[in-house]
Formats: sequence, C-alpha cells, structure tokens
Amino acid sequence: MNIKNLKLTLIITCSLLSASAMAGFDITRMTTVVDDFSGSYTVTRSGRLENMNFSGNTLTEFNQFHPGTNDNNAALTGVISKTITRGGGQLNTSADGEFTVSTDDNSHAVSFTGLEVFADADGVVLSGTVTVNGTDYDAADLPEVLAGLLRRVFWLTRR
Repeated sequence: MNIKNLKLTLIITCSLLSASAMAGFDITRMTTVVDDFSGSYTVTRSGRLENMNFSGNTLTEFNQFHPGTNDNNAALTGVISKTITRGGGQLNTSADGEFTVSTDDNSHAVSFTGLEVFADADGVVLSGTVTVNGTDYDAADLPEVLAGLLRRVFWLTRR
C-alpha cells in the first residue's frame, strides 16, 4: 500500500470514527407564535439529542390562540404537555392537555391524558380518549370539527 492510499484510508477511518462518536446535546428552546387576532401560544421544548435520537418534553401554553382552520373563529386557552421520543425513523408522542375551545357560538372544555399523537408529512393521527364537556370520546370518534382542530394544533406545535 503506498503512502497516498494509506493517508486516504486513515482520513476516511478517522471521519467515520468521529461521526459515530458524536457528542450529545442538551436542548432548550422557547417559541412564541402570535396570530392576527393577538392570540398566542408559547412552546417550551427541552430534551437531549444523542446519537441521532431525541427524547424530551414540551409544554405549550395557549392564550386565546386562533389556529385558523375555518372553525367558527375558535380560540384555545389552556395547556398541552408532550413527551417525545424520536429516533431510528420512529416518533412516539404522548400528550396530556386541558384547555377551553371558544367559538362564536359556545365553548367546550377539552382534556386528555396519554393521548398518542403521530405526525408526518401526511398529517396528524390521534389515538386515545378525549373528554369534551365531561363526555369521553375515542379520538377516532371525535366530532370532525374538534378532531380537525386538535390535528391542526398538534401539527402547528410539532417542532
């Protein structure tokens, strides 16, 4: 083996070793979004990125936020917390939340514990139980207006 090939082999080997031994990172990020009606939400995310895997938590606080889905001017006020694990091409999210959805006509108290949320380029799929005004619904059987609103909220706050 000549010197030129030995140097190239050594450079490639060192590059591969340094890439596989990537340092981990602790991440904390806060984002606030304000809608055109002065409603807002703030997402605080904290977690750890290590070896291309992320695990962490988010807390989203809504203050009269309008998600903008042609939903009778619906506004959300309340909190959603999520536990997230992402790696190996998979995303697992479990969410707890309690908030009020107010429209021009009425308001609804919404809550859930351990709601599973899957989001990808095609949209958001929910599974679990959601309580609306004291009545439990399977997430798959929610009235479409509310299911669409929840999918939109999880899509907006996924990052």
